[in-house]
Amino acid sequence: MDQVRYMISDAAKLVEVESHVLRYWEEELELPIARNEMGHRYYTEDDIQLLKHIKKLKERGYQLKAIKMDISENGELIPREETCLTEMPREKTEVLNSNAEKMQQFQSILSKALGQALRENQDSLSRELGGKVADQVTKEINYQFRAQEEAQEAYFRKLDERIQTVKKRNAKVKKEKVKPEKKKRFTVRKKQKIQREVAEPT
Repeated sequence: MDQVRYMISDAAKLVEVESHVLRYWEEELELPIARNEMGHRYYTEDDIQLLKHIKKLKERGYQLKAIKMDISENGELIPREETCLTEMPREKTEVLNSNAEKMQQFQSILSKALGQALRENQDSLSRELGGKVADQVTKEINYQFRAQEEAQEAYFRKLDERIQTVKKRNAKVKKEKVKPEKKKRFTVRKKQKIQREVAEPT
């Protein structure tokens, strides 16, 4: 039975990466990807499984150099657990486990310290921001009061000017009315005096 062959575009879709990524992995990991008579790459089902596994390791944060150490010369992936356990003596695994525990303790202490520092910083920032906001609000209220006082002062100044203008106008009108009456009285009296003087013989 013939094995199914996938062209690079089909393989890229199956692995869910771009075609150039497959070419890059082939080159960097020295994968023995077969080629057809025309020199085009083709991928078998085993190749697809290997590439999917490489993708998973990349997603977990492994570098290609580390992945390359887990690939045998014939292009098969040696399971990561086997490589770690078979290459390291028991003492080294115990040291690694001990280091891992210490790292977890360190991370726990560090996260607690960071959490406490963040809480303290947040409290400090809250107080500082609260003070700044209160200052801003006070300044704004003072500004609004000053603006209102100035507006009221300008209004009353204009009102006072109008009252003074009306008073002056009224006084002028009153003065003008009074003068003609005095003239008339004066004129009438003067006429009467003149008539008496004329009427009386001297």
